[in-house]
Amino acid sequence: MILSPTRTAARTYVFPLALEQEDDGRWAAECPDLPGCVTWGYTKEQAIANAHEAATAVVLDMLGIGESVPIVAPGEGSFATVVV
Repeated sequence: MILSPTRTAARTYVFPLALEQEDDGRWAAECPDLPGCVTWGYTKEQAIANAHEAATAVVLDMLGIGESVPIVAPGEGSFATVVV
């Protein structure tokens, strides 16, 4: 008998980003609701993309060790969307 792996429904999390342009022109991006989720990019778009990757890694780590992921109410501005 061959058993196929069970699959659970994907969950989508949306986290606001704090973006700031540094004096040297680089962009800093932080997800204040996710501990340690800070990154940067040479452009605003790159910083947002990097924040998406970082947020995904943090959420997967949190889920992997059984921590609850914060549920944040949507607002205005830039966001990192994580689907796991």
